[in-house]
Amino acid sequence: MRVPVSIQPIHSTCPKGEIKSDELNQGERIIIELQGTLEFSNLKKSDDTQQIIVDRFGNPNFNLNGVEIGKLDLSNTAKPILQIGNHELEGFFWNLNKPLVILRKQNRLIKKFKTADQVNQRNKDYSHQVLDIVDVINRKVVFSRRPQPII
Repeated sequence: MRVPVSIQPIHSTCPKGEIKSDELNQGERIIIELQGTLEFSNLKKSDDTQQIIVDRFGNPNFNLNGVEIGKLDLSNTAKPILQIGNHELEGFFWNLNKPLVILRKQNRLIKKFKTADQVNQRNKDYSHQVLDIVDVINRKVVFSRRPQPII
């Protein structure tokens, strides 16, 4: 599941969108790990507005693809900050012991060309699934402390 998080500085110490390149590589994908639960309100399911509670195991009845949950501030690469609503979470980078691979499944059409021996036989095309490696993830950002209210 993809959940977009806009990356921008929350504090005025760094101009918008500027991230120190020595710590975070341009275009690097990272995992964002949250501990606890997230509560979403005013999301619609079947034209009814209702509160949705998603626990750490996930709730299969609701799809949260495309729901923006917060703003991620990476201007201080030692302490990434995630702002969700009126709360601020402080995290840290963690190198994964074993890298994770993002794969893309595709169907590819393979054409069988006729040879001189196959002129009278039917030419059969078939497709098979291939997995392309999109990216390798080496790090994650862990937010395990209690959220602090923004005053």
